[in-house]
Amino acid sequence: MNRKLLYGSLAKIYDMIYSGKKYVSETKKIISVFKKFKVLTVLDVGCGTGTHASILVNHGFEVTGIDSSKSMIKLCKKKVKNKNAKFYIKNMVDFNFNNKFDACICLFSTILYNTTNEDLIKCIKNIRKHLKAKGIFIVVFSTPLSFTPRTELIKGTKFETRKHDFFKPELQKIISKNEYFEYSSRRKLGEDTSIKRILFPQEAKFFLKQAGFSTIEEKTKKRSDRISTTLIARGD
Repeated sequence: MNRKLLYGSLAKIYDMIYSGKKYVSETKKIISVFKKFKVLTVLDVGCGTGTHASILVNHGFEVTGIDSSKSMIKLCKKKVKNKNAKFYIKNMVDFNFNNKFDACICLFSTILYNTTNEDLIKCIKNIRKHLKAKGIFIVVFSTPLSFTPRTELIKGTKFETRKHDFFKPELQKIISKNEYFEYSSRRKLGEDTSIKRILFPQEAKFFLKQAGFSTIEEKTKKRSDRISTTLIARGD
């Protein structure tokens, strides 16, 4: 994965680039699940700049966030100044804590950066290891409906992103090239390239089962070019 630009030098404007993302409504849905299962402690895998974590701690949850980006974690600590929020630079495949959590969230297709089956099952098993007996795992990811090249324009408040996706059949991967522009000057701030795996809901449920989870709810939202899937799983 080569996302050094977005998660490094452009990390400070990450929130503005994705200002159109519906963080509040997303987190409200998560909170409704947490209340149902009496969740108090949450592990946020791939926490980014900590926006979801910030909303969760403001609703009384204790959140531990991990991200492989030093720049992102630095921003988390600046943004979320709450004793119930802690952030660490850790990889989602091999992170380790001595304590266990009531629930884990892995959002924004972060799980897809595990581009091999080996890394994916290691990641999910590691999450399971860090949850209590009947711990809750919420994972959200997108699956393309078409494997033809596509370009998407993502508009923020001050910046826009031109996202170019290409499917590589020989790799069974999606290659995404993102270009970032400033509205006022039309100046190109930079670009980055990322590689994500293809993951279908039935595959994800299989990997969850292999790691010791049972899927208790599946939600899909069809868009023009992709299906967004939310899986809610519980430890066996």
